[in-house]
Amino acid sequence: MDREDVPADEAHRLAEWRRLEGLEDLSLDIHPEDEMLQGVSEPVRVRPGTERLTYLRTGQEAALVLEHALAAFGRGLAAPTRLLELACGYGRVTRHLRRRLPGNRLVACEIVPAAAEHVAREFGVECVPASADPAAVDWPGRFDVIFVASLFSHLPRVRFEGWLARLRGSLADDGVVVLSTHGLWMPQAPAADGRGFAFNAGSESLSLAGHEYGTTFVEPDEVARLARAAGYADVRWRERELWQLQDLFVLGARPLREARPWRPAPVLDGRIDGLQSGGRELWLHGWVASRDPDQPVERASLHLGPHTLEVAVHPPRREERGPPDPLRRAVSEWHHHAVLPAAFTGRAALALVAQTATARHCVDVRTIDFDRLRLVDNPAVEGSA
Repeated sequence: MDREDVPADEAHRLAEWRRLEGLEDLSLDIHPEDEMLQGVSEPVRVRPGTERLTYLRTGQEAALVLEHALAAFGRGLAAPTRLLELACGYGRVTRHLRRRLPGNRLVACEIVPAAAEHVAREFGVECVPASADPAAVDWPGRFDVIFVASLFSHLPRVRFEGWLARLRGSLADDGVVVLSTHGLWMPQAPAADGRGFAFNAGSESLSLAGHEYGTTFVEPDEVARLARAAGYADVRWRERELWQLQDLFVLGARPLREARPWRPAPVLDGRIDGLQSGGRELWLHGWVASRDPDQPVERASLHLGPHTLEVAVHPPRREERGPPDPLRRAVSEWHHHAVLPAAFTGRAALALVAQTATARHCVDVRTIDFDRLRLVDNPAVEGSA
């Protein structure tokens, strides 16, 4: 990812996140035309200076949510599983799937030619050209798992039904499709068509026609009805399971049997919110959260190069609210007090790691300026803390 357009401080933060996640072989290269990066670059969405980290973490989340859903039904990505990722874009999720699957068991598919070329070149997988018409797409063989993150959230009804049928014909005998949709609860959803389906011919995409790639909102029961009409034997779902925004569905070619309860995926969040100082003393604070309210964060730590600092985690509180601003998590505040040795000078990456009984993840990384004792993430806003 040694790109000239990535500030040095941000490059150090990304490298530290990758180290703490054990992802030393993960590509950090993000194509400059990737609309998913542009989509998280709006200041109202993420803290300025964390756009690339957010991009990488949301791709990681999609792969984690996929694995978690498969495990609930006794499946996984171990050999000989063969996986198709439809609508892979420029590889936000592909880079994470590629770590789990060798190139000969992972096939990608994408409608934007530049994106398909980038994915094939950067991640060493076959990337089949897509088309708005599902009947016009030809990929090799059948698949045990087909993953479709955020395509069905953009299709008009006729294409929605067409792609369901096309994917059903591409499944192995006991295969599953895992896909996501927007719910009708979203404030921007237009009036439904009377059958739990609404489509708006407009989206965040600058390269795809709105009548073919708009924004779709659909009730889970209608997804299940359409899937069964397309030949799927079973349909299960969890609402707002992906990115706390999209409903996630598992469609089985055969009846699905739960190997364990399908609970929320162990997605962890958190922030280093602020720093106060006096002399060489500093106080740091923030929060950590688990998307599974019954699996709260038990420990949190700050990482400064080779130094690990345990922080005081307050008792968790359960937060749940419904649409239009849904939230489901167990959240805890944390704080840390330290006296800095004189040897700590200059700038360094400061990372926050959260841990539950079953998961551990680096959830935030900021740049700390020891000379001025403040947090700085965005070179354009040097005084921000």
